[in-house]
Amino acid sequence: MAFGQWSAQQYVRLLNPWCEWNNSSRNFVLAAALLNNGEKYKAKDLFLKSSNGIFLERFLADRVLTSDDDNDAKALVNYHLKIIQLFELHGARDCAIDVARTALSAADSDDPHIATLHSVMFVHHLALGHFEESYNSLIANPDKERRDDNLRDLVKTLLDNKMLDTLMSFPYVDMMETFTNIVMARARACDSVGNLFYDFLYSFEIKRGNMRLAATAMYEQAYRLGQHNTVESLEQQVKCYLACLNALYLVNDNHRWVIRPVDQGEEEETYIFPPTAGSDEVSIR
Repeated sequence: MAFGQWSAQQYVRLLNPWCEWNNSSRNFVLAAALLNNGEKYKAKDLFLKSSNGIFLERFLADRVLTSDDDNDAKALVNYHLKIIQLFELHGARDCAIDVARTALSAADSDDPHIATLHSVMFVHHLALGHFEESYNSLIANPDKERRDDNLRDLVKTLLDNKMLDTLMSFPYVDMMETFTNIVMARARACDSVGNLFYDFLYSFEIKRGNMRLAATAMYEQAYRLGQHNTVESLEQQVKCYLACLNALYLVNDNHRWVIRPVDQGEEEETYIFPPTAGSDEVSIR
C-alpha cells in the first residue's frame, strides 16, 4: 500500500510541470495519497484546490456530483462533505472543521446541508476541547432539533469534566429553558447527597437574577434529602432550606412560592377553590 501511494505521488509530480489536462483530478489523487501517509495539512490544501475541477473534469464529476446537484453551490457543498468524511476516517478533526467552514462559506442560504455542516463543526470542536467554538457552532445551527442535541452533548461533557465555570459562562440566548431542563434532569438522575448539579443550578439562577428558580432548585434538593436518614443529609437539608428561604426573600410577595416535587407513585390531588366574587363558576385545579 505504501509503495502504491508513493507511486501515485511520483506520477502526479511528473505530470504536473507539463500536463494541463485533469490537473484538479491529479491533485485529488495526490491529496488522498498524502492523507494516507499522515500528511493531513498538505492533503487538505490539495483537496480544497481540487474543488473547482468537479465542474470541468469527468474523473471528479463522476465521483462527486449527484443527480440532486442542480447548482454549483450545492455541488461544492457535497464535494466538501465527502472530503470531511475522508478526514473523519483518518481522525483529522481540525482539517474536517476547516473544510466544513469552507463549505459553509460556499453554501446558499437555503442549502439543507447547512445544519449538517454546523453539527460537524460542533462535534469536532467538542472532541478537541474547543468548548467556546462548540457553543458558537450549535448556536449558529438553524435546525432546532440538532441544536438541542448538540447542547445536551455540550452540557454533558462539561458536567462530566466538572467545568462548571465554563458551563456558566455561556449566555444560551433562546435556549435557556432547554439548558435548565437538561441540567435539572441530570440533577434528578443522581443521588441527592452531594449533588453538585442542584448547587450549580442554584448558582446559575442567582447569577441570572432568577431567585425563584434558584429557590426551586434548593427546595427540590432538600425535599429529596428527606429520603435519607443520616446526619450528613440532615445538615445538608437544613442548608438547602436556608438557601431556598434566602432566595425567596428577594422575590416579590406575589411570587414568593415554589412547587413541591411529586413523589413517584403519589396520587395527584385535586383542589376545589370557592367561586370568585360575582361569579357562579367553580374553579377546579
